[in-house]
Amino acid sequence: MELLHIKSYIKKATAFILIATFISGSVCQERVEARNSYTLTVEMAKSLALANSEEVEELLLKYDQAGIKYKSAVKSAYEKYRKITSFSWSPLLSFKLPEKPTEAEEYEFQYTAIEKQAEIDKLERQLDDIVYEIYEKSGNLYTKIYTLQEQIKYEETQLTLLDEQIEKTTLQVVVGTATQADLDKMNTKKTTLTESLATHKNTKATSEKELGKMINLELPPEVYQYTSPYVESTLNRSLLEKIIEYTMDRDEALYEAGVVEQANKMAAETNYNLYKKHYGGDMYLIQSYYDTIMSGGEVNKTQFKKAYASFLTKIDSYWVGDHVIKILFIKIYIPKEWFKGTLDGIRYVDDDPYVCYDTLCEYMISHKERVSIEEQLETNLNSGFDNITTLKNTYKSYVKDQTELSKELEDAYILNKAGKMTYTEYTDVQTSYEEAQMNALKALDEYTRALFSYDRTTCGAITYYLLSGDAALYNSIGGESFLEANTVTGPKYYIRTLINKNGFRLGISIPESYEGSITDFELWVGDEQIGERTKVGYEIRHLAIGKINGTDRVFIRLYDGEKFVSDCDIDPKAYEGELSITDGYITVPKTIDKVVAGYTIKASQSGLVSFRLKDIADDQIKYYKLLDSTNAPLIEDKLIAVDDEFRYLAVLSTDIENVQIELYDVNEELLYKARFNPTESTVVRSVEEESNEEE
Repeated sequence: MELLHIKSYIKKATAFILIATFISGSVCQERVEARNSYTLTVEMAKSLALANSEEVEELLLKYDQAGIKYKSAVKSAYEKYRKITSFSWSPLLSFKLPEKPTEAEEYEFQYTAIEKQAEIDKLERQLDDIVYEIYEKSGNLYTKIYTLQEQIKYEETQLTLLDEQIEKTTLQVVVGTATQADLDKMNTKKTTLTESLATHKNTKATSEKELGKMINLELPPEVYQYTSPYVESTLNRSLLEKIIEYTMDRDEALYEAGVVEQANKMAAETNYNLYKKHYGGDMYLIQSYYDTIMSGGEVNKTQFKKAYASFLTKIDSYWVGDHVIKILFIKIYIPKEWFKGTLDGIRYVDDDPYVCYDTLCEYMISHKERVSIEEQLETNLNSGFDNITTLKNTYKSYVKDQTELSKELEDAYILNKAGKMTYTEYTDVQTSYEEAQMNALKALDEYTRALFSYDRTTCGAITYYLLSGDAALYNSIGGESFLEANTVTGPKYYIRTLINKNGFRLGISIPESYEGSITDFELWVGDEQIGERTKVGYEIRHLAIGKINGTDRVFIRLYDGEKFVSDCDIDPKAYEGELSITDGYITVPKTIDKVVAGYTIKASQSGLVSFRLKDIADDQIKYYKLLDSTNAPLIEDKLIAVDDEFRYLAVLSTDIENVQIELYDVNEELLYKARFNPTESTVVRSVEEESNEEE
């Protein structure tokens, strides 16, 4: 998740807090008479929970400070490098000729930025983990409250109908047209329903207090209306591989294990090469162990240590004894150890003779730990995906059962009214139907909550998938709008160092208000292209670039298909920045709503809702399909003839203003998408004002 997206959420939440605080104050001072007077959506709840998190606030402060330190350190190192490698003089004729940086100075120049970037990356991953934890907790709690709200509504409606039925049956018992047993059964059902309603109200009130504490807002019972947070979209198994890849790149524990492994690998290689430089002829004693470890294998540490001890004995033998110098008849004995160099690295071996052994073992252990974390993460991702698939199939099964039982209930109702079915038989069918209805509701609740939890496990991959509607999991999500008046402030690029893989990833974000669509981009350093041309929404991933000369221009080249659009210079030392595109911005044309049809919605006693189109203005429209807010089909993915009804479960129904409709011609080809205007019970599509006038 990009930092810009997190800050955007917090800004929205801050604005909502001001309104909510006023509402909360008015609720506390006097009892609100109307139930469900105010609406709280799951997006609002998540935003408020995020805005009120002290952990997020603390990490954002550390993140900003790390960014300042990064810029300062990189600027300082660059200035030092420039002074060393450039000619300078003073009015006193004090000349300074260009110098070649020492190895220590080269190390500082090369790794200062990487070191500071690693600190930023670590904070960013910690921030992401906390954000997804907050989203998971607040989203699951909100879903629980919404489910309870719908159960309470359903039970209250059932009690009202039951009271009317009891009153009517009481009179029928008196006149002898109904039995006392039927009346007793109704009263028993009422008692059970009343107890269930009381339990659900208490549970909802407790959950509202918990959510209110998290979002810092009082949520009195029966004051707030909660909208459906249910997600009915189905995750395609073909997406699993990309979800795993996405998560592997962003998981905090795996990232930190990878950094430790990479650092230990560099230390092992450095120490081994130092030994090899001086004792190349004797390295065969430990060469096989080195090769096995560096290729990712595992060795027996006891045997390795014995071989290493033999290696030390061998290299130490060169310094045992005396070196004899003969002058005439005089022999001078000088200990060979005196000839050991003090600056050639041998003293380093003497001070810590097992350093090569230790660093190789540390790398072997860190590699094994990283692989273990990666394998466990992949196992969790696979099992989590399987669990979500099972939950979705369970939901579909309950919906199918409910649909079949609804038809049986309607038939039973007619038979009971005609006196051909006893009340006991009718209530048995009714109970089965109600159980199927509640099972479907609970299954959808469990599926949605499982998705929220899986979204945290995947570091937000599910959110990206549901937002983008495709497999472009590397999308960079920015703010609400990048266009401010006539200024170009929106297009962004970001660079993230993959320290554990000795590489980087680079992506861009282009606002929708750009006139000519940007479809692809390339990264260039001087005259050399880095990586391949990449589609917007994906990232360029490449091994770290060895060195960038001061004269090299670093830029991103933008394309619209095969057509060149613009070259935008970027700062390779920055981890994010603005793309300076100076043209292509237009004012979004004004649109109006054009009515294409009307519609009717009727609810039956069985709890089903019937939807039908009417007064169709466009003769081309022959079929339609209803979609939820995530573009997923409602219940079944099939076309419905305009003369047919669409039936769905009332207790599971999405608010009609959040439903979309696709309209098709006689050949079942898509004509266009439209939406609903519940105020006027019409289906409307947005058209440009000028186009409408021409018509």
